[in-house]
Amino acid sequence: MGIINTFDQFQAELLPRAMDTGAVARLRSHARALRVAANASAPLNGGSGNYVYLARGTAKLVAHGSGGWQQVVAFHFAGDLLLVPEPLQHAYSLDAITPCDMLAIKAADVLEVARNDARFAVLLLDRMTAALADAREVSLTLGRKRAYERVAGFLLSMRTRVLGTKAGDAPVSLPMSRRDMGDNLAITVESISREVARLRADRLIDTPSRGKVRVLDAEGLAARAGFFANAT
Repeated sequence: MGIINTFDQFQAELLPRAMDTGAVARLRSHARALRVAANASAPLNGGSGNYVYLARGTAKLVAHGSGGWQQVVAFHFAGDLLLVPEPLQHAYSLDAITPCDMLAIKAADVLEVARNDARFAVLLLDRMTAALADAREVSLTLGRKRAYERVAGFLLSMRTRVLGTKAGDAPVSLPMSRRDMGDNLAITVESISREVARLRADRLIDTPSRGKVRVLDAEGLAARAGFFANAT
């Protein structure tokens, strides 16, 4: 998938239909199409923030600190538009879990276009608002919730991210490793395995094959996660 096809997909899926053609052309001129192999990091412009549109595949946003430690901040799927922050207190990488096609644009170039196109600015504001809501949920999860609540909430959120709000009982493919899941949730791999086994024993989920989870009782799983019933 080259720059034309990747940008055309980005335009068709995300950009406002009535967006100024000059603004679209400026975004296209700044965009870089990237094909990233599984387990590799996207070669983004160092020293600055980058907006990345994930056209294909699954990736993880990873924060890096001094001393070599790292933290999986979030998982991203095809269709996502995300900001990989510039390195300040921490450095960040976007690592492919499966083979990925991406479109990368420097954050400064994206914001310059937004300053001159109100429709595009609204799109970015909507995305920022959603990202802020996700960040609040992560803060609550890591600050207050127990292991079983974290795992149940993670499975519900992945079900919504992958299948949408009307997911039904279709199985969810989870391409990330349990090590990555544990890193994201700040619990051990052993805790992940134990809590998944408990959810399966309680008939809240099923695991029809490796890397797949089917939610059998969404309301029960939401209650286990500490959510209100309408969160499913």
